[in-house]
Amino acid sequence: MKKTREFLVAVALLVTGGVATFVIQEQSAQAAGRKTTVSVVLEPQNRQAMIDAVYDTVDPSSQAYHKYLSTSQVGDTYGQPTAKLNQFKAYFKRYKLATAVYPGNLMLKVSGQYSNVLKAFKAKLVTSKHKVNVTLPKTLAGQVDSVVGLTMGAKKAKVIKNTKATTRPNLKLNGADFSKQYGAQKFVDNYQLNALYDKGLEGQGQRIGLVMLSDYNKGDVATYLQKNGLAADTTRLHK
Repeated sequence: MKKTREFLVAVALLVTGGVATFVIQEQSAQAAGRKTTVSVVLEPQNRQAMIDAVYDTVDPSSQAYHKYLSTSQVGDTYGQPTAKLNQFKAYFKRYKLATAVYPGNLMLKVSGQYSNVLKAFKAKLVTSKHKVNVTLPKTLAGQVDSVVGLTMGAKKAKVIKNTKATTRPNLKLNGADFSKQYGAQKFVDNYQLNALYDKGLEGQGQRIGLVMLSDYNKGDVATYLQKNGLAADTTRLHK
């Protein structure tokens, strides 16, 4: 998934004869009749050129330094063409699924009944690896980087739940101890940021955005902030 993460980060920074099989992580069970939504991440028209353009926006020696593209410019330059997007829409429509294109033409939102989603993606549960294999026609598969959000099987939900239980943070810790084991101080130590802090480089005037492709509980975020000694303000979070 390193390739996918690099691709998604690049998109986020740039914008202020057979079939191919993709593997995605299974997360939880859903009833066959329930409506669900998955995200289909598309390949850019020129991945390396897009990544190079991203780095140019943060390179002070580049003429493109801090010159960011709009979502429409990203779509025109790197996104999938309208004709190909229409092919995706037509394919998913055969399974009674609705397809929406996110700005930039690099991600699709596919929604509909869970059972129809499984059929469209030819989803198969790989029990031994806690994964779901999905397959698309070769006319579409070549333009797909990954599929995010598909879940399958009650049995798998139990496995994932048990896994999470073993890594639950110790909420009895407070302040510096919690931060060192789970929070900001752990990040600082792992990435050796103290060398920057010693030079007075603490990110003044900068801000970042975090994008989640799965659901989360705002209460958990508030608890995390509070345990790290920060104001438990979640007003900047948007679902």
